[in-house]
Amino acid sequence: MREPLPTFRFHPDPVQSGAVEPSPEPCGCCGKARGHVYTGPCYVEDDFDAVLCPWCIADGSAFRRFGVTFADIEPQPDFDPRIAAELEERTPGITTWNPIDWPACCKTPMAYLEPAGHAELTARHAELTAALPAWGATELDMTPDEATQLCQRLQRDHAPTAHVFRCLVCRRPRAVFDFD
Repeated sequence: MREPLPTFRFHPDPVQSGAVEPSPEPCGCCGKARGHVYTGPCYVEDDFDAVLCPWCIADGSAFRRFGVTFADIEPQPDFDPRIAAELEERTPGITTWNPIDWPACCKTPMAYLEPAGHAELTARHAELTAALPAWGATELDMTPDEATQLCQRLQRDHAPTAHVFRCLVCRRPRAVFDFD
């Protein structure tokens, strides 16, 4: 029997995003087999190959025991240091092709929803589908046609990918392009 997953404010559905998967393996931190393991990135100074459960991420045990963090956040003058620590030390990370900055809105980090290709954007994030070509043309210095073609080539599991976020305050969505 699996325990209900812990809640992560900045990564509300780590199963949907692929950061957490069902598994019978025991956690290398608490030693318990709770039915899920973390599959995302870990940042630590020493070699690290321990399996971690989402509960040891959520309560900070993995950080305290191994010094592992899950996001590499640039200091933001508007961020409360406690929020930055929550994001780095107690929130599942994002698997990317290249490092991306965790976006902020309304002076706080946005919640990560999932990596998305054109199919996921069309099915679950329609509000971004129309906006992405214009944003891509402006931010990536592309023609509108090139940006539209890029958006149609987006894939969830291969680059180029769009990482989808949502503001916790104003609920506005945002996508960050990720290329290999």
